[in-house]
Amino acid sequence: MNSTHVPAAHSSSSRMPGDVLPAFSQVPRVLLVDPNNATVAALQHVLDPIAMVTACQSFPEARLMLCGQVPDLLVTNLRLDTFNGLHLVLLAAT
Repeated sequence: MNSTHVPAAHSSSSRMPGDVLPAFSQVPRVLLVDPNNATVAALQHVLDPIAMVTACQSFPEARLMLCGQVPDLLVTNLRLDTFNGLHLVLLAAT
């Protein structure tokens, strides 16, 4: 593994020699899936400064996104109409 735990007391400006943070070769990709507009907007607001966020509101839309490129992080509601968010987790893992 290429990372070491950095204690919470260390901020990015006060790193100690030898501290290693996870390195991304590019900005992390996050896929948000939730039918609720307010939930998507709130999560997107938090994640936008640190990640490239793609938002979907339905299982079929998210499934298409996963066929193109698997994100670094998948955040999904468990209830997606007749589907379950865990179905998306299984799709992303394959």
